Amino acid sequence: MKIVIFFLGIIVALIRPACALTPGDLSRVTLEQHPGLQLSHDLVFRDENGQQFRFGNSAAKQPTVLVPGYYRCPMLCPLINDGLIQALQELRMSVGPDFQVVDFSIDPGDTAADAARKKSEYLRRYGRPDASEAWHCVVGDQ
Repeated sequence: MKIVIFFLGIIVALIRPACALTPGDLSRVTLEQHPGLQLSHDLVFRDENGQQFRFGNSAAKQPTVLVPGYYRCPMLCPLINDGLIQALQELRMSVGPDFQVVDFSIDPGDTAADAARKKSEYLRRYGRPDASEAWHCVVGDQ
């Protein structure tokens, strides 16, 4: 099951940036793979409450789906998140008891308030109990 969650995160991560490209840009796209590379446990973000959030502390608890994006994106990011939420709803496993989601903004202009609005929206649409403590929306400074 960890493999399914891992690949779901990879698919979302790969689709998001690719969808923003024009056809001319696509000819210059490359995929650089780093099998076995681990995310630094020292990365620090702020969660939807403005509190410090460390990837290392979070990832040690449960399998994790990492979702990069923008919280104030008007067009494409909502489409990607619609697909993610639909895919998560179709799983027998649930956010909370079985795995966690860390949705992190790659826009330094996004704020904890933006993250809080998105988390509320995602949880409402996901509609399963016990997901609140395991669905994190975080922002960084750069």
